[in-house]
Amino acid sequence: MELAKLTALQFVSVHLLFSGPKTPGELRKGLRKLGVKRSLGSFSRLVRRLEWSRCLEVAYDKPEGGRRLRECRLAVTDIGVMNWNATREFYAGFSRPPAKLVPVQTEEGRLAHLPARARKGILKKRAMKEFREGVEKLKRKRTGARKRKR
Repeated sequence: MELAKLTALQFVSVHLLFSGPKTPGELRKGLRKLGVKRSLGSFSRLVRRLEWSRCLEVAYDKPEGGRRLRECRLAVTDIGVMNWNATREFYAGFSRPPAKLVPVQTEEGRLAHLPARARKGILKKRAMKEFREGVEKLKRKRTGARKRKR
């Protein structure tokens, strides 16, 4: 099995460009919506690395009306799509760990490996058990208080 072609950040960046060419600002905004916060310098390095690996094509628009600044557009290439697919297949090839090894601890206990309906039933039984124990505890307190008064 060959290693993944793209890092997680590169994978997401290429995926965002599937909808069409974007400016670096639009791509950065899309990454921010997904919770990726990178400085302008690290974002710039990300784009350059994707360009060097031929996953992205950077095209510069011609300046309009005597403007000196040029706007660039980032577009995914065929190599970018192939690398994205290879990375996706690489991670999809892994199976999930056995349910008994999943380290999910919640206040309800280790129930992540069970289907939702089974979890709901177990949680309902636990809640009823806790309620009954609370009622029994109150009954014991009340009967104990009455015995002491006599």
